[in-house]
Amino acid sequence: MASERAKKSNSKAAEKPDTRTAAQPEPFRLVSIERTEPPAGAAGKNWHRYTIRQGGNAINGYLQGTSAAVKHAAEQIVGQLNERRAGRWGYRTTRAAAPAQGG
Repeated sequence: MASERAKKSNSKAAEKPDTRTAAQPEPFRLVSIERTEPPAGAAGKNWHRYTIRQGGNAINGYLQGTSAAVKHAAEQIVGQLNERRAGRWGYRTTRAAAPAQGG
């Protein structure tokens, strides 16, 4: 009888998808860095455009500097986005706590 319950329990567990993996979309990744003209309103030389992707979402940004410096900075951004996605930073707020109401 105990083995019957174990089989039923195991079959139910197999039917449920693992919510941890199903809820976690793919991580952010750096897909390209290319040299470009300065963005509108920006001055200077040596601008690069980077693209970060997560599934169908894309983040495009501009950074000024050498190719190596821009790649390093963009990789740091990707790392921070993935840490945040994983919940390592937690919820932060800048609002002050509501004052206690007297009764």
